[in-house]
Amino acid sequence: MRHIEIQGLEKSYGDVPVLEGLSLEVDQGELLAVLGPSGCGKSTLLRCLAGLEAPSGGRIFMGGRDVTHLPPGDRNVGMVFQSYALFPNLDVLGNVTFGLRARGIGATEARRMGIQVLDMVELKGLEGRMIWEISGGQRQRVALARALAIRPQVLLLDEPLSALDAKVRERLREHIRGIQRELSVTTILVTHDQEEAMEMADRIGIMNRGRMLQVGTPEEVFMNPADRFVATFMGRANLIPAELAGRVWNLDGQSDWMIRPHLVDICSPHDPGAITGTVEDVVLSGGTVRVKVRIYQGLVVSSEAPYRPGGLPHRGQPVGIRASMEHLVRLTGPVSA
Repeated sequence: MRHIEIQGLEKSYGDVPVLEGLSLEVDQGELLAVLGPSGCGKSTLLRCLAGLEAPSGGRIFMGGRDVTHLPPGDRNVGMVFQSYALFPNLDVLGNVTFGLRARGIGATEARRMGIQVLDMVELKGLEGRMIWEISGGQRQRVALARALAIRPQVLLLDEPLSALDAKVRERLREHIRGIQRELSVTTILVTHDQEEAMEMADRIGIMNRGRMLQVGTPEEVFMNPADRFVATFMGRANLIPAELAGRVWNLDGQSDWMIRPHLVDICSPHDPGAITGTVEDVVLSGGTVRVKVRIYQGLVVSSEAPYRPGGLPHRGQPVGIRASMEHLVRLTGPVSA
């Protein structure tokens, strides 16, 4: 069931367009990640949804109600900011119950609700601590608890984990996703981190220059990108500027084909059907080996595979590469140079 519907949303600052005719639908209980580079309009989209920015055009519906011009307090939206936006003069419980008290809920009931949600984010027992006495990860959970305390219909997360270290980010990804599923609250997560979007989202929307380029499941946007930008933004990609006739490549072609490096295998140059080439570079990163192979007409193709002891290829070594034709994806948009 559709919960959020955005129709032709536009936003400009002076003569500078930030959102250009953006349309999007989000289902009830879904976690949708909006992914894109810095400055593409992600945070502006979220601020328009929250009512913190007035759109220049278009409409926003939540639960079938037109909220385009409603103030933030009338939208029943909870928002978590990258900067936490916590009150340093209030303790943890005071921050969590701030929105409840602002809505006229009595002190006793607000305290009960606040402690309940602090338990949900695993901060029970810290309600009397001041904000400066707790860690960055705990502050982010306080911000999440404050957003959840008002029991929002929609939860908006604006780069909530970007200021945290890698281990804390990984732990909080799982925690936030678990809470979101438990409450079944419709959630939009804005991030520039592909891994974060892939791990947390039911669907991902890819933005660039104020436009939504593609919306799909993590697998769809990774394996079947709509264009070259989506292909490269979602991860490492081999782009092949060629026309394909049967199994013969014409590298002077006017189309881009894409295949992910993990679907390219290194083999013996003597294997039947192998494309021969020369190893140009080998990188061992954690448990992954990345090999770049220069094949005909100067084209370089990358392969990725789990590292196994027993001999890495070396620069200058003749090798073969193999890939299934069914894993090739034809892209739209400008041909790679």
